[in-house]
Amino acid sequence: MKTLQKQIKTLQINELKNKKIYLFKNAKSLISNLKKIKKLAIRHAELLYKNKKTLGLFEIRKHLVWYFKGFPGAAELRKKMVQVKSIREIKDILK
Repeated sequence: MKTLQKQIKTLQINELKNKKIYLFKNAKSLISNLKKIKKLAIRHAELLYKNKKTLGLFEIRKHLVWYFKGFPGAAELRKKMVQVKSIREIKDILK
């Protein structure tokens, strides 16, 4: 009976270790993806501004909201993004 309990406990510990490793790998991937998305969003904003000037800045707001949907802290980020008035402001928010 004690051997079975030890085996169960060992399995539970290993399962927790595997979950931590999985979560760490996913977090690392998420951070990498977030960096790429930030670069893409800034480039998109720059192109819209280059082609449409002020109208492009209004247009990019909705796109910025979509870029970051589902990421941790996205709600707060969206609140800031829908109010941007310049490319510099977008870059500052996305630091």
